[in-house]
Amino acid sequence: MEKKQWHHFLSQTLKALFEPKGFRVETEVEVGKAPLKIDIIVIKKEKGADVNSLPLVFQSFTDYNIIEYKSPNDKLTPDGFDKLFAYVLLYKIKEKIKWRKQINAYALVSGEIKEIGNYIRKNGHELVRIKEGLNFADFGFNFYLIQIDRLEVTPENYRLILFTSGGLIKELVKGIGKEKTEEFSDVIEAGLYLHPDEFKEEVRLVPQTLADRPDIIRELAEIVGVDKFVQGIGEEKVIRSLGKEKVIHSLGEEEVIRSLGEERVIRSLGEERVIRSLGEENLLKNFINLLGKEKIKKMLEE
Repeated sequence: MEKKQWHHFLSQTLKALFEPKGFRVETEVEVGKAPLKIDIIVIKKEKGADVNSLPLVFQSFTDYNIIEYKSPNDKLTPDGFDKLFAYVLLYKIKEKIKWRKQINAYALVSGEIKEIGNYIRKNGHELVRIKEGLNFADFGFNFYLIQIDRLEVTPENYRLILFTSGGLIKELVKGIGKEKTEEFSDVIEAGLYLHPDEFKEEVRLVPQTLADRPDIIRELAEIVGVDKFVQGIGEEKVIRSLGKEKVIHSLGEEEVIRSLGEERVIRSLGEERVIRSLGEENLLKNFINLLGKEKIKKMLEE
């Protein structure tokens, strides 16, 4: 990927996180006439939304929640903060929101925040540290500055930590490996794009439940190579997937058979099953065609 799609994946991640809990996520929000279409995300609290089930850094959610994200190589400058302040007020006017307290603003950042803290103080406000990685200031609307790279590496924070960089990503990968990874398939998918070097070392993160996502399997196999992929998730899992044509097609039939070994495949599938399949058009036909019937018969006779 020529340019990492940080904002795209953040939008998808926030939708997966918030929409099942009763919030509406809007991206590329217009706060006025063109060209005021900006890279903020608005999350609206709808009736019955469960705030208490959210990650701790978002349990402050109110009626309207405006989120700006700075990728790891970008930072929130004083001018950038003033733009976010202006966007909040423009959005309030556009949506005819009565009180500022109905709006929360969140900036998701990585790296040092000393400059923005000094700027806020020199303008008569205080940026207060609530806990590690979470800071607050009151501008009539509540402003939360979230330092993604300072958050604790816990399951509730995995989806946010994905959007920073550095050593914390290795901790994230290790943490996911200890969990039921099917619950974090979206994190694994985004991680393959955003942090391929870190995620490729943990190919075992791809659980059997991702067998129905050949696009993810193909992506990981291209990154790490079929041999390492097969070793990482376990030969037995790959063999059990041989009947799923789309999985084997994603990896490449010849590459999988070469990696596993022809005799190992036959032995694991069961000789009787292979013999029955020699004259049939079924899920093993690609395997049979690749090796050739005569070669298979000879191997079975030995």
